[in-house]
Amino acid sequence: AWVKGSAGGGTTEMRDDTISYYTHDDDDTDGSTSVDIAGQNNGTIQGATTGVSGKIDEAYGFDGTDDYVNLTDTSNLSFANYGDTFTISAWINSNNVSGANTIFTKGNPGNSEREVYFAQQNGGVDLRVYDGSYSNSVAAKDRSFGLQDNTWYHIVGRYRGGNGTTIDIFINGVQEEDETNDKTDSIN
Repeated sequence: AWVKGSAGGGTTEMRDDTISYYTHDDDDTDGSTSVDIAGQNNGTIQGATTGVSGKIDEAYGFDGTDDYVNLTDTSNLSFANYGDTFTISAWINSNNVSGANTIFTKGNPGNSEREVYFAQQNGGVDLRVYDGSYSNSVAAKDRSFGLQDNTWYHIVGRYRGGNGTTIDIFINGVQEEDETNDKTDSIN
């Protein structure tokens, strides 16, 4: 099922099980607050420039050093259950795809909470899920795609937990092929 909400002066469709949805448009920014149009997890803008030209309406500009949107640690953003399935997607446009640019991270390295890391780096996309020790990934997929600087890409990382845990990466709607550098441990 899909629900429609207002975003960026237009209409946005999202599934009714969407946890969070951020347009980064001026219409969905309130001062230093990045409004979650799914209604559950507003974020606080830390240093990012608002109102820059985006793929769809406006976007936030991040300097690649210390700009981010901070989300409150709420239970609906917890990845504590290894059987969870989740998808993270974003439009990205980097002026340095050979570097590392974090798109989403959740968790605190070294505690017992599972950590999730989704990034654009080295011309590709990386999604990793850690078991809470940060040194031991439960599943990881790192793809080198030959992304180009100053080009818009829609990237998606999908994690499907439980026995047979898998991670899938999509670039502009195309699922990327499996490679040998994936790490998927069985979860007992």
